Amino acid sequence: MVGPRPLLPRDQPSDPSARLLSRPGITGWAQVNGGTLLTPSEKDELDEWYVRHASLLLDLRIIMMTLRVLIRGQSRPDGAAADARSTRNLSSEPPVLAAQSTITAKMDRTGERAGAAAAL
Repeated sequence: MVGPRPLLPRDQPSDPSARLLSRPGITGWAQVNGGTLLTPSEKDELDEWYVRHASLLLDLRIIMMTLRVLIRGQSRPDGAAADARSTRNLSSEPPVLAAQSTITAKMDRTGERAGAAAAL
């Protein structure tokens, strides 16, 4: 129910890999933080932030924020986009890819890469 909303073909990011790590939803972090008031790049930043920080508590928060948006209407809080932008600049790879890179580097040092790589 909660996850990055599919984007229009013209709004697709150049690298959608982080967005594709999560199932799409009917509401999401970008929708409750501006929705149609956001640019495509801001939506992508917010959706990537959601993928990196996804949790049950965050999903419940998004559901509550969705109810507030339904009652009050859309608004554009600039804080969420700024936080997502700063987080995005800190890490260039999605957490799954970063973890996989770390595991691969450790296996290279121990010489166990060949057998373990087949399991990945």
